[in-house]
Amino acid sequence: MELNEDEGTGPETCIKAVFFDLDDTLVLTHAADRAAHMAVTEFLSKHHSFLDRQVIIDTFVKGFITQPWDPNNQIDVTEWRAQIWCRALEAQGVNDIQFAREMQHCFDTTRMTSFQWSPGVEAMVRKILLNRIKVGIITNGHPNVQRAKLLACRADDLFNTILVGGGR
Repeated sequence: MELNEDEGTGPETCIKAVFFDLDDTLVLTHAADRAAHMAVTEFLSKHHSFLDRQVIIDTFVKGFITQPWDPNNQIDVTEWRAQIWCRALEAQGVNDIQFAREMQHCFDTTRMTSFQWSPGVEAMVRKILLNRIKVGIITNGHPNVQRAKLLACRADDLFNTILVGGGR
């Protein structure tokens, strides 16, 4: 079959760029979250073995889903999430914001370490790039969190354009 410019297949209509979503598209964010929850569970078992770790995780997840960062942007996102952990601890009789901050640090560290490209993503993007097509990421959420994720998976090394929106 011959390509005919009249059929919309000429050089002026070729694909110039492809944009991808980051979370749970290019990276299995839920898998990184699970790894982080498991690390926090272990952390809890070492320091407060008497607590119901699953209830704490479930309480955190519920608070996180409801409001993952301060809607008024007065409280740093990491501190906000530490406060969610603190409320989960308080529900079990432990009032310790410093320990909650350590839980959040454990969560963030494990999550970012686990935040890697899904299998096949790098090869697919490199193949698109070989065809002289620009590739980009569009992601939304709290800008500090999204930028940390992009840094963790080294998105700048692979993508031409990265757009972070939302959150503030």
